[in-house]
Amino acid sequence: MIWPAEILVSMMIWISSITGLPIPDSLPTITYTDGYTMKRLLFGCDIDPKQYPEICKNNEPTNEKTIGLYDHHKKVIHLNPYMNKYDPIVQNSVIVHELVHHMQFAANVPHRC
Repeated sequence: MIWPAEILVSMMIWISSITGLPIPDSLPTITYTDGYTMKRLLFGCDIDPKQYPEICKNNEPTNEKTIGLYDHHKKVIHLNPYMNKYDPIVQNSVIVHELVHHMQFAANVPHRC
């Protein structure tokens, strides 16, 4: 699924109306990333693999559990291609969730899930 900029901005306007978070000056990049790579990003395996050795050593080729992840350093929303099997309503809820993180970090109000 592709999310045009107009849809992302509309989602952020809605999020702002509910949360009071300001709308950031920029949109995040959205990319599809395999679950294995997302898991490594989530646990910082490329930064400090010793922090979570069992997770970082695991060469599991797929991970269907992590379907969305926001990288606040690069302003990128990573989506697991596996999520395309879900209904579009579920897919949109994942995008909204990750956009909330984008808006939180832009407003300097970080929050972990």
